[in-house]
Amino acid sequence: MLICAGLMILFISACATPAKDAGRADYNRFGVWCAKHGFWQEANHWWQKALEDASDNPFVLNNLAVAAERNRDYVLAKQYYLRAQQLAPENAKIKRNARDSGLLTRASASLAPPDVTEVGHDPQN
Repeated sequence: MLICAGLMILFISACATPAKDAGRADYNRFGVWCAKHGFWQEANHWWQKALEDASDNPFVLNNLAVAAERNRDYVLAKQYYLRAQQLAPENAKIKRNARDSGLLTRASASLAPPDVTEVGHDPQN
């Protein structure tokens, strides 16, 4: 139990303290690390920071779409997926995530299934 608590503190502190001079790529990678360890709120924070530096980064937009979908904000997720695809129309992972979400093929993003409990898409670096 003590070991588990120690690991949790280590993960949380890692999500809270990126390098002082981290750039958008570092923010994005840091967000991916947080998401892969279940710290979605922190991941979203770092992806937002990355987006502040460059609103044209399709990988950050893809990751924000995955996070928005996970938070059941389907309208925002759809916007992020669309923008990511506009910027990187040939990127297979972005195309797959957008397709698998189903948000771009529904008449309305509000038609997303109410029983979604976990997003199976991959954030990417």
